[in-house]
Amino acid sequence: MTETLEPKPEETTEKTEQTPEGELPVQPETGEAPADAAAEGEAPIQPETSESPAAEEAPVLGEAEGGTPTEPPKPPLFRRVMGFLFNPETRLGRGMRAAVRIAGVTVGLLALGFLAAVLLLWRPSQQSLERTQAQLTDTQAQLSQAQEQAASLETQLTAARADRDQAQSLAARGQTRAQVLKVLYAVTTARMALERRDGQMAHKSLEDAQAQLNESLPSLQALSPADAERIASRLDLARSELPRDPATAATDLEILDRWLLELEAALQ
Repeated sequence: MTETLEPKPEETTEKTEQTPEGELPVQPETGEAPADAAAEGEAPIQPETSESPAAEEAPVLGEAEGGTPTEPPKPPLFRRVMGFLFNPETRLGRGMRAAVRIAGVTVGLLALGFLAAVLLLWRPSQQSLERTQAQLTDTQAQLSQAQEQAASLETQLTAARADRDQAQSLAARGQTRAQVLKVLYAVTTARMALERRDGQMAHKSLEDAQAQLNESLPSLQALSPADAERIASRLDLARSELPRDPATAATDLEILDRWLLELEAALQ
């Protein structure tokens, strides 16, 4: 009998690797994870190397082109100057920082002082000025009202003065009229005495008429100088003619009587 030898299956030892998700089988020869594990989202394990791929692949800037390595860009001038002035590692930078702090505190104190001055000094002065302006406006209004009242009183005073002057004029005219009536009475008495042929009575009456005319002559001249002049002349003429020619004196007295009546009527 012949025995048939069947080939034995190759024994394969599966290597496993411990991962956070559990043990992951590794292929025996390549050490790579199965494809189904990569399909499920599990990261394949890479073989350990001494250098990273980025280090191997990233060329140095400027070396790929065969040139010299380029320096990094310099910061702006202002930034460099500020960094130099305020560098905390240098004595100048520390001094500048202290000076800026002192300046900031000084400016803050000045601002607070200005605010306090505004609140304590300027605002009360402004309120006082506003009150003074309000008082000045009120005073001006009162002054305008007083001026209006003074103008009204002046108008009334002017009217009163006009009334007084008119009253004085009327009183003077009345007084002059009374004096004219006295002269007229004396002249009429002299005419009646001449009609009775009483020369002595006529002479006495003409003397009375002259006395009354002398008393009223200033007011007559103020009212009508022409009338005052002609009445005085006619009375003098009658007095001078009475002793020589009583008839002519009687005619003169008649004319004088008519003038006195006209003047008395004008003075009413």
